Amino acid sequence: MNQGTGVGWRRLRICLCGVMVLAAQSGLLIGRGIAAPLDIPDGLPAPTALVATPVIQAKPDAATKTRISEAYGKLPLSFEVNRGQTDDQVKYLARGPGYTVFLTPTEAVLALRTEAPGLRTEPSELRTEQRAMRDERTAAKKEEHRADNGRRAVVRMKLVGANAEAKLGGLDELPGKSNYFIGNDPKKWRTNIPHYGKVRYREAYPGIDLVFYGNPRQLEYDFVIAPGADPNDIMLAFEGVDRLEIDNEGNLILHLPGDHLIQRAPIIYQETNGSRQSVTGHYVLRDKDRIGVHVAAYDPSKPLVIDPVLVYSTFLGGSAGDVGNGIAVDFAGNAYVTGSTLSADFPTTAGAFDTGFAGGGVPDAFVTKLNTTGTALVYSTYLGGGNADVGNGIAVDGAGNAYVTGSTLSLAPTAFPTTVGAFQTALASAGFTDAFVTKLNTTGTALVYSTYLGGSAADVGNGIALDGVGNAYVTGETSSANFPTAGSPFQAALSIAPDAFVTKLNSSGTALVYSTYLGGSAGDIGRGIAVDSLDNAYVTGETGPAGVPTPFPTTAGAFDTTFNGVIDAFIAKLMESPAAGGGGGGGGGGGGCFIAVAAFGSPMAPQVQLLREFRDRYLTTNPPGRLFVSAYYRISPPVASRIADSEVLRAITRAGLIPVIGWVSLFMWSPILGLAIPVTCLGIGTRMAFRVITRYRVRS
Repeated sequence: MNQGTGVGWRRLRICLCGVMVLAAQSGLLIGRGIAAPLDIPDGLPAPTALVATPVIQAKPDAATKTRISEAYGKLPLSFEVNRGQTDDQVKYLARGPGYTVFLTPTEAVLALRTEAPGLRTEPSELRTEQRAMRDERTAAKKEEHRADNGRRAVVRMKLVGANAEAKLGGLDELPGKSNYFIGNDPKKWRTNIPHYGKVRYREAYPGIDLVFYGNPRQLEYDFVIAPGADPNDIMLAFEGVDRLEIDNEGNLILHLPGDHLIQRAPIIYQETNGSRQSVTGHYVLRDKDRIGVHVAAYDPSKPLVIDPVLVYSTFLGGSAGDVGNGIAVDFAGNAYVTGSTLSADFPTTAGAFDTGFAGGGVPDAFVTKLNTTGTALVYSTYLGGGNADVGNGIAVDGAGNAYVTGSTLSLAPTAFPTTVGAFQTALASAGFTDAFVTKLNTTGTALVYSTYLGGSAADVGNGIALDGVGNAYVTGETSSANFPTAGSPFQAALSIAPDAFVTKLNSSGTALVYSTYLGGSAGDIGRGIAVDSLDNAYVTGETGPAGVPTPFPTTAGAFDTTFNGVIDAFIAKLMESPAAGGGGGGGGGGGGCFIAVAAFGSPMAPQVQLLREFRDRYLTTNPPGRLFVSAYYRISPPVASRIADSEVLRAITRAGLIPVIGWVSLFMWSPILGLAIPVTCLGIGTRMAFRVITRYRVRS
């Protein structure tokens, strides 16, 4: 948290975090040419329009989006001074996707955007709505006012007994200005409006300032208390909540209709010579809608800090048993959840892939996307067939597609849903679970691909991760002696049931890039998986018990190579070609492009990454291509090792790869043109050969 406040003494701090999660759908704010109308509570009229400068930008890839998101989350929150663009009682305002905050001398008004159940708003619909509002402004405003009654929650935090004449001032001015052009009368236009990183209430209480600040991921507020000031003067009243509650852990629960906010129990401390000393304290309910903070004995001559966090929390489920097992977050801050449900009334959204519960007393899996503030469903769908289906792990790519893994017992005629051409379209053995891997589109309305993954015994998918081109990496457990393996697996056979497994599925869900068992002669289960930029897979799980003939495989020099108890955790790193060794990652690596890495000196070289993308997108999606890749993995490592040891061989190999890389680049850009070159060359070669043969026969 930010420690600077512009004053010479320390502060008592009460912090509001994560209530307003700003979506990195910031195209609504930047680069669209016009901002959406301001969401405000009743009585605070919205400005007609805010004009911004359009920004032309290329579509970023997933890695770039992640970096942008991380950088975006570190930017200061922008507070805009009110110079007549909204109601006079508002002194400063900050806004973003999902929320608006208005600061007046005696309260902070938090307008949380919500949506009615089943309502989904896509970006194209937002743009259509904005155009309609520009064309039919009056009718749109009336409609928005009616709609707002069902899609917005307003929470008012009042400073009870505070100084109504407190002066609000902006701190840390930010670059950039806002300009409002309201109507045709230039007198109503507001230009050159500054933005600030903080807003400070001077003397909100005697000797106490209040500072609002934050970043695009959270809004925070601090009470800054001078030595000798009394923290008991602070009292907050909340309006717009059903009730306040302090739970057994000391958290403050703000109950809203259908949801609740949690303000974590405060961390209270003083600093002495750079050392933090904890101070006992807790929230106190002063009335049914008012709270204060009780602080035990402390040194009033020294700074005191109170540091709670307010986050959103919501229930998700129906009238029967519902369990959430996996969660992922996209770069915008939307949350994706998977698990299992026995509820016929589990909340789904209109148009979702499957809105009906299969029934029969067994669970269905579900996939739900929550908006950035946790106030509404973006989409929610069942996922399953006629028997037990459970979602265990979930991941999301840069485009917003959700990838889910779990287990299913469903078979025909009410089979788990699969797609045409998927790797495995039927349950391997009735009565035994198979793992499944499913990719849902960005709106949750359709399957991009969906496949079973398993053999003749029980198989369960527990964790899933993605690489930069959309290949899915899955881990879990298998008891099947015929679990599908591929790509010269590190461990080709089941040791003893269960073994962990690690499987890489190509981006179309039609084939395995590689698949391997992972375990010893004891029970081994893969629980979680991650992937680095070189496509190395990192797996964690459990193994045991001790004393078995073949323990879990470890590598020389690893942190711990011996079993320590009844059950041990394990961590394993597998390189792109598992045949090179579990826990490897060295050697020619680079995602399996051994010779290219040796020639260009780095697995991150753009030439290597291009070849790797070509392999994943085209070679591994068909039997001849997979056969070629498998043969290459067996033959190339020793060749690459020789090349890497000789600068002359590296130079020769680079020269030889240049035309190959040029052709691959052309093929990636246009497969038709890419195919035209070898076909043309083949035609020319055939013609020349025919001429040579003809002349030879004539001479003979």
